Amino acid sequence: MLIDWSEVEKEIKKVYKRGHSVDGRPAYSGLLLFKMLLLGIWYGLSDEKVEESVNDSLSMMQWDKIG
Repeated sequence: MLIDWSEVEKEIKKVYKRGHSVDGRPAYSGLLLFKMLLLGIWYGLSDEKVEESVNDSLSMMQWDKIG
C-alpha cells in the first residue's frame, strides 16, 4: 500500500465531524471528501465536476475502496 489512509483518516477526523447534507442525506465521509479533493487537483476539475465524475465513473468510485 502506498498511502496509509487510516493515518490520514485519523487526522481528518480531528477536524471534520460528519453530519448531514443540506437535503438531509448523510454527508460524505471526511476521507472520501479528501480523496475527491485530490482527484480535483490532479485532474483540474471543479468540485461539481469531481462529484459528477465520481457518481458517473466506476473507476473513480472504486478509488474510494482502494486500501
